[in-house]
Amino acid sequence: MHTNIGTRAALLLLLISGFSLLACMPRGGPAGRGLENVQAKQEEPIGKPGKRATDSFGDPLPPGAAARLGTVRFRHGNGVSLIAFSADGKKIAIGGGDAVDNAIRMIETSTGKEIRTFELRPEERLWNIALSPDGNTLVIGAFSSSKPEGGFVVWDTTTSKKLARIEKGKQPSDVVVFSPNGKVFVTQDYLRIGNTNNFDTRMHVWDASTGKLLHEFKDLEGKVSRPVFSPDGKRLAISISTHDKPGEPTTGFFYDTATWRLVQPMAARPLLKEWHACRRYDREFLAYSPDGKLLVGGDWFNHVDFMNAQTGELIERQRLFGGWDAVPVRSLSFSHDGKMLAVVTENGIVKIWENNAKGKVLYNLDGSHYAAVFAPAEPLLATGGGWSERFGSIPGRNYPTLRFWNPSTGKEIFKGDSPAATVQLTHWLDGGKLLAVSPLENCYRLWDCSKSKELAKMPLGEKEKWVAWSSVSANGKLLAVSQYSGQGNDETIYLFDLAAGKVIHRLESKMVRLPVGFTADGRFLLAGVDSNLVTIWDTADGKIARRLDLDKELGGGPDLQRLKGRGYARLAAISGDGKKLALEASELLVEPSGEDPGGVLWPTGYYRCVIDMTTGKKLWATIRDDSRQPSIVSAFRFSPDGKILAERVGQTISLRNSANGDLLRTLKCEKEWWEWTKQADALAFTPDSKKLIAADLHNNIYVWDIATGKELQKLTGHRGRIFSVSVSSDARMFATSSEDSTVLIWQLDGG
Repeated sequence: MHTNIGTRAALLLLLISGFSLLACMPRGGPAGRGLENVQAKQEEPIGKPGKRATDSFGDPLPPGAAARLGTVRFRHGNGVSLIAFSADGKKIAIGGGDAVDNAIRMIETSTGKEIRTFELRPEERLWNIALSPDGNTLVIGAFSSSKPEGGFVVWDTTTSKKLARIEKGKQPSDVVVFSPNGKVFVTQDYLRIGNTNNFDTRMHVWDASTGKLLHEFKDLEGKVSRPVFSPDGKRLAISISTHDKPGEPTTGFFYDTATWRLVQPMAARPLLKEWHACRRYDREFLAYSPDGKLLVGGDWFNHVDFMNAQTGELIERQRLFGGWDAVPVRSLSFSHDGKMLAVVTENGIVKIWENNAKGKVLYNLDGSHYAAVFAPAEPLLATGGGWSERFGSIPGRNYPTLRFWNPSTGKEIFKGDSPAATVQLTHWLDGGKLLAVSPLENCYRLWDCSKSKELAKMPLGEKEKWVAWSSVSANGKLLAVSQYSGQGNDETIYLFDLAAGKVIHRLESKMVRLPVGFTADGRFLLAGVDSNLVTIWDTADGKIARRLDLDKELGGGPDLQRLKGRGYARLAAISGDGKKLALEASELLVEPSGEDPGGVLWPTGYYRCVIDMTTGKKLWATIRDDSRQPSIVSAFRFSPDGKILAERVGQTISLRNSANGDLLRTLKCEKEWWEWTKQADALAFTPDSKKLIAADLHNNIYVWDIATGKELQKLTGHRGRIFSVSVSSDARMFATSSEDSTVLIWQLDGG
C-alpha cells in the first residue's frame, strides 16, 4: 500500500513545466496509441545498473539506477528561478534557490541536453547567476545557510574549471551582472547597518577573466536596484532608495563604464501617492530597451516606469494591478527586437507588454513564474517556476521544468519533448508492472518495467482536483484514488477495477487527505478520517460498512479523555492484513485568557495509538507533550507481516512493536526531514519485512537492514522532492517517483 500526503503548510515551490510524465512510450498498448514518443522506444529488458548507463534519451542514469521512466531534460530541482541566456541564444544556464538540487546547469536550448553541471558547496544556497554573452563564463552568487556569509564563484563553462572565488565575508551575496562585451561583471552585496533591518549596498566591478577587482563604488547609502548596462556598454544605471526617508523621492545615477565615474544623476522619481508606499524597497529592477532609448524600472508597488534613457526622467507610469495591494516586480526583460517587455511579479504572473510609454498588456502567461527572460537573438521566451497561491501547498501542482514560449502568440513551445506532469505516486504490481499516478496529467499509467513499455492509460477523474492519496489492493485488482479540489472539506474517492480499466465506484467523503488503504483481501477500504471518526467502505457495493468513533469505541482512558472533542487525526496507516490501524492526532488545549473568556486553542501535543480493527480496542497509545516544538510524525508504515510500525520524526525513523508500542530500533539520516513536507509515501518495507527504504528532502535514498540497523545502500539521482517509494513483489527492484517528473527504477542489493 502506498498513499500520498496531506500537506499542512505551503512550500516555496519554484517550479515550471514543459515535458512528459513518463516519456518512455514506444508503440503498444491500446490506451498508449496516439501518445507515442519515438525517442523513448525501448525493448531491451532492465539489467543491472552497470549494463545500462543511459536512459532512452541518451542521458546518464544516476549510479545504482537500472532505468528511468521520463526525462531529466530541462528539469532542475524543485523548479527554476534563475535563467541566463548566452548572446546567441543557443546556451542557457538555469538554477534555483532550493536545497533539493544544489547545482547550476548549462543546457542546449534546442535539445535540452546538458553541457555542464556546476555544483555548489553543500552549505551554500544559490542566490543569483550571470552568463557571459559568449556563454564561456558563469558567475554564481551564493550565501551560506550555516553562517551569515556569502561570495561569488567564477567558472569557465568550456572546461568546468573554477577561475576564481570571491569571498564577501558576512555580507550576503546578491546581484551579478555582465557587461555586454563580457569583459567585466558587476556584483552587489549588502552590509547590515547595526542591529537594524537596513542595509547599505556594496557594489564592485571585476575582471571576468581573472576575477581581479577593478573598481569599488563607495558611499552608496540605501537600497540600490539591480544595475543595468546600456546596450552599447558605455553606461551603467542604478536607482537608490534611501533608508527611513519616506518623504524623499527615489534617486539614481549614470556611470561611465570606461572610468566608472559618475556621469550625471538620474532624474528623481516622483513620490508615490499610496499611503503604504515605502522608499526602503522601491525601484528594484531596471532594463534598457535594445535601441538604448528607453529605460524601464519596476518597483514593489505594482508600477512600471518608462523613462528617458539619457536622463532618467519619467515619461509614463503604469500600474500592473488594480487595488491597493503591493505586488513587487521581480524582473524585467525586453524581447530581442525591443517590441515586447516581459514583467514578472511577486505573485508569479508574467505580463507581456507593448514596448512604449503608452503600451498595453498583450497577454499573461499561464502558470506561476519566478523568472521570464527573452532570448537575445531570436523570438523566444523562457520562464522559470515560482510560488502559486492556488497550488503552492499541494504536491505535484507545479512545473518542475524550464518552459519556452512563442512571444508573438503566447503559446508554449515544447522543446524536444511532450508536456510535463509530476509523478506523485507509484505502485508495483505482480509481473514486473508499475502503476504511476500523475495529478497534473490527471491520469494513471500502467507500465511493463521489463520493457519500459506503456500498457494502459486511464483518466483519474475531475481535472480541477488534485490527488490527495492513492492505494492499490494487495491482490493488485483495485486502485483507490482520492481527489480534492483544494477548497472546503469535500473529497471524491474513485475506485478503479485495474483489469477492466474503469471506475466501479465513486465515493463521496469529507476530510480524508490521510494515508489509508485496503484490507488484505481488498474487500474493505479504510478511506475516511474526519477528526476522530474513521469510515470503512465496502468495495463490493461502494457503501459505508462501518464508522469507528475513536472517542466512543475506544472506551476513553486518561489519555483519550484529554483528546475528546479537542483533537483531530492528521496521519493514519493500516496494516496489510487490515487488522491494525495506526493514527496520530493533534491535541488541542483550551486555555482561558482575559480577552477571551471562552479560551484559546493551543496544540499542546500529539497523540499516537494503534487500534485493533477487529475489536475496535486500543492496543497502545502515547502522548508527546510539547506546546512549542511538538514532535510530529511525518510518516507511518506497517511492515508487510504487521509486526513493526515505522514512524518518522525529523531525521529519525523509529521502529516499534506494533502490538505494544515498544521501541525496537531507531534509524537516522544525514539530513533532517522538514515536518511540513509530509512525504508519507517516501517510506517502504520490502515484502519480507527485512529491509526498510526511505528518502529524505535532499534526494538521498536509504536502504537499511531492519534486524541490525545497518545501512545497506545510499542512492541519489532525482532532481526534485521524492514523493513515493514502492518495492516490487519479488524484492529485486524498487521505484521512486519525484517532482522532477521522472520515475527511477533501482536495483535492490541482495534482491
